[in-house]
Amino acid sequence: MQHQVGDRVQSQDGFRATVRYVGSVTGATPEDGWVGLEWDVEGRGKHDGTYKGARYFECADGFGSFVRPDSVLANPLSFQVRTDGSEFGEDAAGAEEKMDFRSAEKGKAAIVCEFVGKERELQRMQKTSKLEHVTLIGARIWSVGDPAWLKENASGVKVLILDDNLFSSWGTVLELLAHLPQLQVLSLNGNKMVPPDAAISKIIDTSSNFQSLTELALKTTRVDFDQLDRLMYAIPTLKNLRIANNNITQISSKDFERKFDKWPKLELLDLSDNKIDDWNEVLHLAKFRDLQHLLLNGNLLREVFFNRVENFVDFPELKTLAVANNQIGSMHSIFEIKKLANIVDLKFQGNPLAVEHGVVAMRSILIAVIPGLTSVNGSEVRSRDKLESEKCYIATCVKHAAGRSVEDIAASDPTFAALIQKHGAPVMQDAAARSNSSTMLSVTLKSMASDSCSKAPLTRKLPASMTVANLKRMCQQLFKLDVSKQSLYVKSKDEIDAWTGIPVACFVRWRLIFVLQLTAWMTT
Repeated sequence: MQHQVGDRVQSQDGFRATVRYVGSVTGATPEDGWVGLEWDVEGRGKHDGTYKGARYFECADGFGSFVRPDSVLANPLSFQVRTDGSEFGEDAAGAEEKMDFRSAEKGKAAIVCEFVGKERELQRMQKTSKLEHVTLIGARIWSVGDPAWLKENASGVKVLILDDNLFSSWGTVLELLAHLPQLQVLSLNGNKMVPPDAAISKIIDTSSNFQSLTELALKTTRVDFDQLDRLMYAIPTLKNLRIANNNITQISSKDFERKFDKWPKLELLDLSDNKIDDWNEVLHLAKFRDLQHLLLNGNLLREVFFNRVENFVDFPELKTLAVANNQIGSMHSIFEIKKLANIVDLKFQGNPLAVEHGVVAMRSILIAVIPGLTSVNGSEVRSRDKLESEKCYIATCVKHAAGRSVEDIAASDPTFAALIQKHGAPVMQDAAARSNSSTMLSVTLKSMASDSCSKAPLTRKLPASMTVANLKRMCQQLFKLDVSKQSLYVKSKDEIDAWTGIPVACFVRWRLIFVLQLTAWMTT
């Protein structure tokens, strides 16, 4: 076959490339009949399009080769040939119906295998009219085939997976889709698409071929938002779009404002493994008002933030946000993500902030700060995880309080304020307590309140200088008892089953020390 610049080809050992040059090469033997290729895989080639000092095409070093097409390249196939089985039909039709599995030798009888049901199997391979799901990955498909055959045999296809084939023209894709009126899912991952020229763009703008499509996968296809602009008009029903690993750097256009409203039903957008480094670009996607899942893993984003203006909220329906393996290094981004009212699934691993805190601690922080999460980094958030994470967040804030009071911390950290409202204020050690932290007493606490009297006694190590107020706060956390309704009593070893009835009210600080000392004595 005759190759043209821009064609996609595949070698006989399975490597794909793009034709960059067709013609003679001076100094080669022979000089005529060469095809210059840019391989998809680095190291497969030997140069950058230069041979003996003469440049024939441009590509990165190690990606370029000159080959004799007849000896290196495999013949491309049509969608029809791959679907109807005719490629294998000739081999099957010519197959022997009987063959020796083991020849007779050394007194052993020969074992003969018989091909049973040959005709039935050949007929089955050719029945394609009821196909609904077709998967042809790496099948060297580059053209459509006989339109009449497609109309008769493939019109019922609803799911079509054509990853890693040899498509490059949107014109060919349009021609194929014209014969698949019921198609709902189309995957073209790995096909290096060429931007449509004016003629093809006009066809796309007026085409009805995409009208039933709800899912489109274009990973590693070199597609960008300029190409997607054209597709938006042709696919008004699209719900899921996957355009990962396409070296996309920006979403906006310098020349005009993109009309994202052409995809009013878009729910999932996968932009993973691109090169977006500015969150302002991501905010353009907020015009997809029904977007529920936004995947941005593996980009170069340094921060996350949202705009709040009157009558407009960014991503009002967003449930899943994946920003793993970016460059996010500030807690401010976490507090911004909290603004998403419906967020339940967050992926954040691999960012500098996550590396700094560690996997476990970062997960705990995310669960505590963003209360609606049900999944973090692909792991389910259980009720116990939530409780432990929230209490850990409170304890961490207290640890780094630097002398500030609970009220001061709450005033500067809304998350802390909400959590102590839920779990009770933490115990804050004053300077004296910290200086005497080595004087610890073992204290056993037992609630006699109706709501918690069945709870087993709890023993804690507490500093001897602890105040009554802090002790009551601890009891509030442990037994869910309001501080204002608490009365503290002392129980001795000899009064196991009865309380002394002495309230801690008059000499508060002295009485607290007495309680601690007595309890410490009781447990030694």
